[in-house]
Amino acid sequence: MWKVLVALIVGLLAVSPLLIGIATVGPLGGKYITENNYRHFSPYERSTVYALVNDIMLYLNRILEILITIGAFFVFIMTVLEYWKFDKMYKLEQQHHGGGKH
Repeated sequence: MWKVLVALIVGLLAVSPLLIGIATVGPLGGKYITENNYRHFSPYERSTVYALVNDIMLYLNRILEILITIGAFFVFIMTVLEYWKFDKMYKLEQQHHGGGKH
């Protein structure tokens, strides 16, 4: 009984900063956390203030898009090869067992 109460109190103490943060920001009527920051810029101003970061992120996104496309193509090829391998094994097994009759 005491262990459960201690665990409950410790759990509430551990989660209380999160609950306070949720209650003070976002759609509950408080301010967003970035508005309390000195470096707050509206989403429309960020691309001009952080132009270099924006360019780097666009470049990285293009590279990652190419890598993901190559990876998807590789997965497709490997899937086809695995299907072909298991189909070949199935046909050999059917020939060995006389057409599936035991």
